[in-house]
Amino acid sequence: MIGGNLTIGDELSADRKKNINKAEIGPERLKAYIKILKTNGFLSRLKGNKLVISQAEINQYLKNHLSLIDRLTDAEIEFQLDRIHFNLKVKLLKSSTPTVVSTAAKLTGCTFDLNRRVIDFEIVEPQDVISNEVVAFLIAGIIVRIIQSLMDTKIELGKVLENREFVDILCNRIGFDLNKSPYLASIFASKVEGIAVFDFVKINRIEVLPGELVIYPDLTMIS
Repeated sequence: MIGGNLTIGDELSADRKKNINKAEIGPERLKAYIKILKTNGFLSRLKGNKLVISQAEINQYLKNHLSLIDRLTDAEIEFQLDRIHFNLKVKLLKSSTPTVVSTAAKLTGCTFDLNRRVIDFEIVEPQDVISNEVVAFLIAGIIVRIIQSLMDTKIELGKVLENREFVDILCNRIGFDLNKSPYLASIFASKVEGIAVFDFVKINRIEVLPGELVIYPDLTMIS
């Protein structure tokens, strides 16, 4: 709760036991739900129907969670046009001095709707297997930050990374099937005003631009 007002996080915590079928949602119920999103949710932070997350915000978030990623001692990311550049310090051997690694990844696909939540990347400057894995978990952190920004609720990255079956690393390709994460699945099942939030939160596309990530949510069902 902030300043006496309920946040989305408060609504999620208070409303988990309610269960309303989407087909049963009337206009007034949906209107109340949208009001919450406009007051404290991602609709209140949209700029021209898009959500913008700065490079500085992502860097600070990742630095706060470096200890969750094995062998990583430092990380700095830079958003460039259509790619994410990584400047890393990685212990290639657990007992070794950290090695400076410079690499980059490109977003190649994004499907985020009621049925599928899949995001794909390609490492365009591939390094060793260990560094590629570190990059994959850093990207997982970026994805979690996006979801957290959409819902204005706390998501514990440590719990996300406890079960890494949702991450598929194949050579220079990294795929994320978010529905395979048990912890994220519980987030996707969260409710506001008794309504399953992610029945209505969809992403049309994500753009990587110089200095920022731009997320375009699908607003057709809640506008």
